[in-house]
Amino acid sequence: MTADTRPPTVSEAADWLKRNAAWPEYCRACLRLWKASMGVVAVKQVFDRAPESVRKWINERNAK
Repeated sequence: MTADTRPPTVSEAADWLKRNAAWPEYCRACLRLWKASMGVVAVKQVFDRAPESVRKWINERNAK
């Protein structure tokens, strides 16, 4: 991350996940990247606001 960029807000990230719910693997990768820039608490808030289909897909992958 450069000085010219900032991590997304929780609302921006949640909206992004909603728009990209058709690609849950991409959403999962973004959540991992956001975790480093936004922090664990913020990413948890984003995950809680993600579409059910994305949360289900990610939870299934994490259970393996």
